[in-house]
Amino acid sequence: MNNETLIKDLRNLADYLEAHPEFPQMDHFLLWADVYEVEKFRTAAQNMGAVTKKFDDYRVHLEKHFGMIKVSVEISRDKVCKKIITWDCPDDPLLAPLLSEAQEE
Repeated sequence: MNNETLIKDLRNLADYLEAHPEFPQMDHFLLWADVYEVEKFRTAAQNMGAVTKKFDDYRVHLEKHFGMIKVSVEISRDKVCKKIITWDCPDDPLLAPLLSEAQEE
C-alpha cells in the first residue's frame, strides 16, 4: 500500500463518519509504519520533525500526534541501538567489613 491509497481511504473514512453522525465517538486513531531498513527509519525521522521517541524490549517507536491521530514509525531495536551490558554492584552491608579490611592491606 502506498500513501496515495492511504489518503484515499482516510477521505473515505471521513466521508463515512460525516454521513453517519450516530457512529460511536472515536477516542483515538493509530497509523504506523513498520520499517526494516535503517535508512528508511532515518528518512522518516527527518520528515516527521519533532517526535516522541519510545522504546520497548524489541522496538524503537517514533511518534507524532495530529490531534487524536497518532502516527508511529517503528524499527527493530537491534537495528538502531547498541546493547551495552554493565555491572551494577550495590553496597552490601554484609560485605562492608570485608571491604574495609581489604582496603587497609
